[in-house]
Amino acid sequence: MFDALMILRKELESNGIRLLCAGARRDVSPSGMARSMGGARKVYILELGKPATALIDIFAAAPPEQIGTVKEQQSFRQQWITSLKGKMQ
Repeated sequence: MFDALMILRKELESNGIRLLCAGARRDVSPSGMARSMGGARKVYILELGKPATALIDIFAAAPPEQIGTVKEQQSFRQQWITSLKGKMQ
């Protein structure tokens, strides 16, 4: 589901439209297990320097200030991964 949502978002973004749902927040990402087992209906809320623990449904409402583009979301995920290096043992 998350991958399908990303495809839809990319199409909508090209027309200046953004979805106000949790799956479009800059700071969320599904785990690999969620993608393979559950279709990634739930995603983790990412906080720099901290392991992800909080889950949210991708179709839950989200305020406009938390929404990002697909690129911004992918970039934040990379920043989050980098922020954990050396902290996870």
